[in-house]
Amino acid sequence: MEELPSQKLFALGPIEVHPEVSRLIPKNLSHRSPAMFNPLFENISSRILTLLKAKKECYVPLFINGSGTSGVEAIISSFKNRNVLICSNGSFGEKWQKIASHYQKHFKCHIFSVGWGLPLPCDEIVKAAIKKSCDTVMIVHHETSCCVVNDIHKIAECCSQKGLLFFADCVSSFGIEELNLSTPHITGITFGSNKGSMCYPGVSCVIVKRDYCKKLDPNAIPAYLNLRAYFDYSQKSQTPFTPAVQLLQCWNAALEGMENISEICTVGERRFKLLNALLQARGFKNAYSYNIFSHSKGVGVYYLPKWMKITEFREYLEKRGFAIYAYVKGH
Repeated sequence: MEELPSQKLFALGPIEVHPEVSRLIPKNLSHRSPAMFNPLFENISSRILTLLKAKKECYVPLFINGSGTSGVEAIISSFKNRNVLICSNGSFGEKWQKIASHYQKHFKCHIFSVGWGLPLPCDEIVKAAIKKSCDTVMIVHHETSCCVVNDIHKIAECCSQKGLLFFADCVSSFGIEELNLSTPHITGITFGSNKGSMCYPGVSCVIVKRDYCKKLDPNAIPAYLNLRAYFDYSQKSQTPFTPAVQLLQCWNAALEGMENISEICTVGERRFKLLNALLQARGFKNAYSYNIFSHSKGVGVYYLPKWMKITEFREYLEKRGFAIYAYVKGH
């Protein structure tokens, strides 16, 4: 088999892996060997808690094999017997609403939607939740499809003041946008090994309050995504199913390089502002309103200049090694 070329991954989906991570050769470890696997589990857990300024006695990281969607569905499937308001202002919010509809026999789900690219309004979310007698709210922190960042901390605080549980999809915001769990307003979030971590995709982390996990049904379905099982095993620095040991080693190395996460986010923001300015100078236009307070620091959606043909642009980028694929609203 011929050697595959290495593409430049700056499109939506898997992104660039840090050179130090790509050079790492993972060790052969038995995940059932406490002396070998447990230190890795504890190390990566500690790094995530530190990066998010989360207290160990309050929050616990749980690791699930799969893409970012596996972490989101694990949270959704834990809503058994709850009354949930799922909020949307883009493609991923709509995706989670669709997944939640498959669990309608297990909990009540209500939809709160605003236009694509419009920031989620805190007060209206709380009013809608109260009106529907909801006890739980879920949002997308960084809506990749339309490059808008929702004010996760403000919305979480508003929900907490009304006694509402609060969850968020942070798959594309961890390591890129301001995100911390220093206050107890957020019940749980999820993100993956790729994106802002600059590691390979394949593992999701759900970091959630311990008290929430203790109340979950240990026999709830689907069994593979049951957060109670992952919580119980985490107390032994283990996972209920075979973990991606080699990938966890790579992620641990990537997280080690994120200790100066504030500086990394600042540099990323400066680079994106420069890219945005250069694109606009060349005739590209923002597809959504550019608001410095709610716009992504790492993702942009643009209209091509009128004189540019999409086929020629794709060919130009692909010849230079950039991964390009079609994106259609609603998919």
